[in-house]
Amino acid sequence: MTYVQILNDLHLADKAPVNCTESYTDDLFNLLYQTVEVAREYKAVTVFAGDIFHIKQPARNSHYLVQRAIDLIKAYPHQVYIVLGNHDLSSDRQDSVSNQPVGVLLKSGALPLEGWESTGLPLYGVSWLQRFTDQAVSHSLKSYRDANDFRKSLVVTHAPLYPPGRELPYEYYPADKWASAMGCSGSVAYGHVHDFHGVWESNGVSFCNNGAISRGSLTESHLTRKVYTTLWSSINGKFQALELQAKPAEEVFKVDQADRIKKSQLILDDFLSAIGHATIEITSTDSVMAYIRTLDLDDTLITVIKDLLEGATSR
Repeated sequence: MTYVQILNDLHLADKAPVNCTESYTDDLFNLLYQTVEVAREYKAVTVFAGDIFHIKQPARNSHYLVQRAIDLIKAYPHQVYIVLGNHDLSSDRQDSVSNQPVGVLLKSGALPLEGWESTGLPLYGVSWLQRFTDQAVSHSLKSYRDANDFRKSLVVTHAPLYPPGRELPYEYYPADKWASAMGCSGSVAYGHVHDFHGVWESNGVSFCNNGAISRGSLTESHLTRKVYTTLWSSINGKFQALELQAKPAEEVFKVDQADRIKKSQLILDDFLSAIGHATIEITSTDSVMAYIRTLDLDDTLITVIKDLLEGATSR
C-alpha cells in the first residue's frame, strides 16, 4: 500500500452546533463519502485521527448516527484505522472506549491504531494522552524509536501540536520534543487542532495538519478555510492536501449570528472591564476554555467544565 489517507476531527453529531445550519451532519457525511472516492482512486488505507463523534455521552448519540458511521466505514475500499481523540474518551481515559460510540465502530470493521500497524505498513498510531508529559510522550513512541528503519514511516496522532511560534498559551506539547521522541526522523500527521497548519518541520521530523473535516465553530478561520483530506506516500514520505468540495461558509454557518455575537462581546467586555477582568471571546467553546484555564483550576475540574460546555453548545 503506497498511500495513507488521514482525516482528523470529524465531530459527528445528531444535532448541529448552535452556530451551524441544520444540514451540518449531512454535509459532514457528504465530505466523508468524497474521501471514500479518494481512497478508491489512490488505493489508500484511511486513518481517522481522532474525535470521530462530538458528544462523549453515549446516550446522546443516536443509533441512527452510529449506524451511518458504520455504513461509512464499510464503504471504504480498503482498511480504516482509528486513532482515539479526546472526544472519543470519557475523562481522557482509554479504558472508556468500550462504552463510547467509537467502540461500536471498532467492533464493525475499523481497527484501532495504537503503536505499529499489525500487517507491516509503515504506520504508527498514538491516541490522545491523559497527560502530555515528556515521560508519557516518550513512552508512547518507544516502539517507534526501537524500529530498525523508521525514516519513511508515518505517525498518526491526536495531540496538541503547533508550528513553532503559533502555540497556544495552554494545552500544547512542544514540537521539537515530540520530534526527539520520534528519534528525529519520519513524519507525523496530527489531529485535535482544527485550523489549517499545512506541512512544516521541526527537529528533523515533517509535521502535517491540513485542518479538520468538520467546521463547527463560528471563527474567522472556519469562515475562510478550505476543507482538505490528506494523503501521505510511503514511497517518498511526502504529504499532499486534496481539497474537498465543501459548501461555502454562508451555507454552513448562521453567519447573521456573527454580528449578534460581536455586539454581545462588546457588552461582555464592558462588564468585565468594570469588574477588573480581561476580555473573554465568546465565539466558541475553545475561546471560553482559554479563559477558564487562566483561573488555576484543578485539571479534573477543567475537563468537567469543558465537557459541560461542549454538551451545551451542541443542543
